[in-house]
Amino acid sequence: MGESTLSILRVVMGIRKKIQASWWWKHLLFIIGFHVSSWLSWQMIFSDGNVGSIWMPFGFAIAFMVRFGYQYALTGFLMEAYYGYAVFERAMVLNELTSIGNMACLFLGCWFFRKVSKNGVSLTAQRDVFALVLLTAFVSPLVSAFVGAGGLTVFEAIPREQFSRTFLVWWQADVIGIVVITPLLLSIFSRKSWRILLSNKFEFACLIVAVFSTLAIVAAAQSGYRAFDLALVYLLFPVTLWAAARFEMLVNTFIIALVSTVLVLLTISGLGPFHQSEVTESLVLLQGFTFALASTGLLVGVNSLQRREATNKLLDANQVLEERVAQRTAELENSKQRAEAANQAKSMFLATMSHEIRTPLNGVLGFTDVLRATPLTEEQRTHLDTLHESGEGLLRIINDILDFSKIESEELQIHPHCFDLRKLISETVNLYSPNAALKGIALHCEVAPELPKFVESDSNRIRQILNNLVSNAIKFTENGQVRIELTGQALTDINASALWHLTLLVSDTGLGMEQEDAERLFEPFTQIDSSMSRQYGGTGLGLAICRRICKRMGGDISLSSQLGRGSTFKIELDVKEVKDDSVSLSDAKKILSSAQRDEFDGIGPDAIEKSEPVLLVEDNRVNRRVGSLLLNQLGYGIAVVENGFEAVRAYREHQYSIILMDIQMPVMDGLEATKRIRDFERTDPESKRSAYIVALSANVQPEDRSKAEAAGVDDYLTKPLRVGDLEYALRKAHHPENSSRG
Repeated sequence: MGESTLSILRVVMGIRKKIQASWWWKHLLFIIGFHVSSWLSWQMIFSDGNVGSIWMPFGFAIAFMVRFGYQYALTGFLMEAYYGYAVFERAMVLNELTSIGNMACLFLGCWFFRKVSKNGVSLTAQRDVFALVLLTAFVSPLVSAFVGAGGLTVFEAIPREQFSRTFLVWWQADVIGIVVITPLLLSIFSRKSWRILLSNKFEFACLIVAVFSTLAIVAAAQSGYRAFDLALVYLLFPVTLWAAARFEMLVNTFIIALVSTVLVLLTISGLGPFHQSEVTESLVLLQGFTFALASTGLLVGVNSLQRREATNKLLDANQVLEERVAQRTAELENSKQRAEAANQAKSMFLATMSHEIRTPLNGVLGFTDVLRATPLTEEQRTHLDTLHESGEGLLRIINDILDFSKIESEELQIHPHCFDLRKLISETVNLYSPNAALKGIALHCEVAPELPKFVESDSNRIRQILNNLVSNAIKFTENGQVRIELTGQALTDINASALWHLTLLVSDTGLGMEQEDAERLFEPFTQIDSSMSRQYGGTGLGLAICRRICKRMGGDISLSSQLGRGSTFKIELDVKEVKDDSVSLSDAKKILSSAQRDEFDGIGPDAIEKSEPVLLVEDNRVNRRVGSLLLNQLGYGIAVVENGFEAVRAYREHQYSIILMDIQMPVMDGLEATKRIRDFERTDPESKRSAYIVALSANVQPEDRSKAEAAGVDDYLTKPLRVGDLEYALRKAHHPENSSRG
């Protein structure tokens, strides 16, 4: 909107505010408007019959009363009385009677519109148009026309036989005045209409063109241009309808008023299709056409206005919806980011706590392994076994919490690979047989003979599930047996390898439970009886982890149980068979690495060369002591440094063949030290071999292992160190083709 337009709008709104703020302004404006509209109406009478074609003051007065109140009816009464005396020179009683009839018409017309229309002050709906046209314009003038024509007849101002003609002419003039003028003034009184008009340059230009076109038509008609005798004037009808549909109500009503004015001026000038020999016939044609034109234009305009308003509301609602969606999306994105940040913080916290707990636990379990290899009394060995069992229990709790955290954050990784299915089951049985024997429980295992030897799946996760179920079965069984059964069914052939559906049952004759309580066991931190936690220990996470691992692998786990008779866990998984002749070298390495107690390539510990010392890089004093004792126990010489910087310097001086490298250290960490050692090996012409670097870390996340492998380590051991794991890693160091880099 331009600055000039804004200035005009400010002036108009300023005048409007002054009129609204002061009563005498409004009365003065009413008097001026009534006088001007009366003068205009007087200019539009038929000179040959002294008959008015349109009476504008009624339209003006009703619009003013609708907008500002009924009190202006009295002013209208006085103005009518004035015109009756000064212009029409009526007798006093007749004049007062006519003025009373006119005032009643104004009251009734205003009341009709305010009661029936939608908001009582403007044209915004179809009911507003019907209220104006059918009630205000059509019904209320009947009062003034009847009183006026009747008074003229009673006082013998007109013959009785002219009553009906006078009544009809009077009524039609009032109707046309209300239908044409009232909508125009209601639109002018609307601030919204002016704002829309002045903000739309196209509509404003059309209004200016319409005004000048009207003046041109009137001037041409007055000059005797006879083309207006043709029926071309009817083309004003579609033009008016187009304006009604295209523009806002202010332009619409203004064009209707202009068209009506042109029609009246042409007709009273003896031009146009409505001019007839009789004045009454001319009035009927003219006023009928004008009434239809105005009514149709108003209805079309209101419909278009409602449609535009509905469209605008829809667009506004759509914009609000889009803003809300954008706001909600931003809130969800922020919530997601906060949740991810909280999850990341939780993961970092758990990883840090795991590292901080595993580091001293490495000393506890490491020293128990060292002490077990020394001569002990029976009581000392019992105490040592208790200490070792407590440390292992704490380690299991840490592992469960980390696994559950990974599952919750959907970070649990499944790594399918080839492994020996029967060997995995037998390793589990061998692991738990001593515990079962101590309690006097039989541990049985049965594997269906038709099952394939090698399958592809994640053996570590299957082992984790099986270990949890077997250890629980032994823990909660006081007498009887624990039984492991593995069966399967071939489903389909995929590239000459069958897909097998495995069913693993772990049953016991232990405490059992009610079947309705069975499903609760798979909820996190849940045990059927809180007293079990005190008696048997545990966090209540094991079975929840097992179920989620099974789901992650595409399988499921269920439980059937009877109180006092035992429980049976059923695991269902799909695995892919790997034919014996299709097992690759890499798969063979993975199969061998799953059984760390087996001899590696047929070479026993006694055949390994241990003459060269192992470089131990460890900043923690206790862990240095544990590592040194374990290496001594395995028969290796030792060189010890406390950080990565010293490790790089020691390697450049002595080029150790085996390095045990802690990851988190001051001065220089293990990853940076490993990178510098590998750079030295590549750039030093005198370096004839590569060191076998085994990372030692209390960090157990897969990404930590990946970072270590990317830095150049050959193997990765997690703390607390087991003497068996360390021995196996050192044996692999003499065969580097089996390392993670090989």
